[in-house]
Amino acid sequence: MDGFVANGAKTPNGSRKVGDFSQRDGLHQRSRRSMQQTRQPRRDDSGSIKLDMNLDNGAKKNQQRAKKRFSKWQMPRMRTMALVFVIAFGSFLITSAYLKARQVFQGGGGAVALQDDVDPARLNGEGDGRVNILLLGTDDAAGLTDTIIIASIDPIHDEAALLSIPRDLYVEREGLGSMKINEVFPNERNRALANQATQRQAQIRGYRAVQDSVSEVAGIPMHYYASIDFDGFRRAIDTVGGVTLEVDQPVYEVLSLQGQRYVLNVQTGQEQFDGLRALAYVRSRKTSPRGDFDRSERQRELLIALKDEIVSSGTWSNPARINSLFSDFADNTETSFALEEIMRLREIADKINTIESIELVGEEPKNFIISDMLGGLSIQRPRAGMYDYSEIQNYVRNTLRDGYLRSEDATVLVMNGTDQPYLAQKQTEELESYGYTVATPQENSIPRQRETILVDLTNGEKRYTKRYLEQRLKTFASTNLPRGVTVDNQQIDFVILIGDNEITRLQN
Repeated sequence: MDGFVANGAKTPNGSRKVGDFSQRDGLHQRSRRSMQQTRQPRRDDSGSIKLDMNLDNGAKKNQQRAKKRFSKWQMPRMRTMALVFVIAFGSFLITSAYLKARQVFQGGGGAVALQDDVDPARLNGEGDGRVNILLLGTDDAAGLTDTIIIASIDPIHDEAALLSIPRDLYVEREGLGSMKINEVFPNERNRALANQATQRQAQIRGYRAVQDSVSEVAGIPMHYYASIDFDGFRRAIDTVGGVTLEVDQPVYEVLSLQGQRYVLNVQTGQEQFDGLRALAYVRSRKTSPRGDFDRSERQRELLIALKDEIVSSGTWSNPARINSLFSDFADNTETSFALEEIMRLREIADKINTIESIELVGEEPKNFIISDMLGGLSIQRPRAGMYDYSEIQNYVRNTLRDGYLRSEDATVLVMNGTDQPYLAQKQTEELESYGYTVATPQENSIPRQRETILVDLTNGEKRYTKRYLEQRLKTFASTNLPRGVTVDNQQIDFVILIGDNEITRLQN
């Protein structure tokens, strides 16, 4: 059995006891004597006179009539009062939850994909067809973000995935140098404080710095962040009544939690987790075969289980539980969501049945990150080389494919209109890394092009792909191929004619 036992006074039979009250708690009717009574003096054998209080027939009839009046008038009134109380109390809970939610969800982020029928002009680039949320678990003492997870949601196809970023991944930060990615937040925050920023401003700069670093690694935009410390995580699990997990590998480790020795002993099969046990489960790593990578996998599993428990237990329809859940988050969470955005996200999440769990470390060819030593420091770095995230970006962009690109699934043909070789191939590979469907590129088969041209052969039907390509190529699409250029493949939707203005960019 895992866990620790706190000291506390007990009764001889082992139970804790506060009091021994015989009366039930709640409301009780007070007994009232009838005012219509007759006094009949009676002398007992000792000579003392006693008064017998007996109800006469008239008093009994009056009491019966009173009961009828109570039944006809008081009971409906009491039911009404009870209903008013329930409504008032429920309104209080909802209002309280609303105010606490406003405290937590103060805004600052933004994702156009949360809306229906999005205007393509609002898209900033590939990746905006999803909602990407950076989830951070922080060590309250040092501010290290030891848990870094991307929660990516595709509202168009009602799908979601969780992707862990290793906390020891070595990254560069302008003005701060190189460091482990879990150090970015406290280092950026401290720099802001040194430059006279307020505590709130410094926190926001720290979180945005982590967003930038993770976006650089993964190659996709981070639209929101949500940070919760370990105590808030524990309390949230307890608020929903704990979670159930199907455990694949046993975990045994002795940890220090809340200043006490905690023994974690999790067996394979279905296991129940309260807040404290869940916290130990997601922090354990020293006895796991893959160390931090196994811990990251357990963190994703717990998040999915928490989401499932919130949905299945009816938390959103329970004002008291919502109030309690927001109380857990209010003092332990920082996020860039606005309240309206989080409620819209809840509507989307209700349609998602499964959440995919993906990682950057595993069996070939998906083993993109390796462990290494740097000046005696244990770090993790991209397999392709220090700070080379190209393999990771390619994998992430295609695994978490933009929802609009996926929906339209347009086919793009690239043709080289310069005298430099392989530019069409390079442009095709770039587009492919962003999740585009591409045709075989054509090199030096068309007349010389001074400027790059984008041709839309769909007559505007695939408007989101058109918008993305226009932004990427910094040009506007035409509907006609230039003279001397023909396309035989009827499956082609867009044609890119590489011009001289793209030579430098594509060769670097």
